[in-house]
Formats: sequence, structure tokens, C-alpha cells
Amino acid sequence: MTLRRHGIVIALGMILPGTSAAACPYCKTAGEVRQGIFNPSFASNLGVTLAPFGVFLGITAAIQRYPRRKAECSGGRDGGR
Repeated sequence: MTLRRHGIVIALGMILPGTSAAACPYCKTAGEVRQGIFNPSFASNLGVTLAPFGVFLGITAAIQRYPRRKAECSGGRDGGR
């Protein structure tokens, strides 16, 4: 894809989710969902939700930083070839 097409895809990805969330900001269901998300345990819920991303980031960084070493020939069954 070209740079312009990437920009369009990113812009649509940022705009479209916002339109569905704002469709009914004052209805009963929206209020219940908002109360369920922004309750007193919001910080702990956010931490539990974001924790796996930190783990995956750490694993990815370790793989990138410490690549697998090539095995050296030890002269085993294949005669060290």
C-alpha cells in the first residue's frame, strides 16, 4: 500500500469506532455500561487488562535482543561436518 492509502486506513480506523460509541450517549444502556467501566475498581481493571501487553512486549524484546545462537559443530555422528 502507498503512504496515502495507509493514512486513509488509519484515519478511518480512528473515526469509525467513535461514531458507534456516540450513537446513544444518554440512553439507559449507555449509562449502565459507563457505570460498569468507570466504577471504583477502574484502576485495577485497567491494570489487569493491560498486563498481558507488557508480558508480550517483554517476550518480543527478549527475542529481538537475544537471537538464537547457531549450534557449533561438535564432531558428533556426522563427523563434524
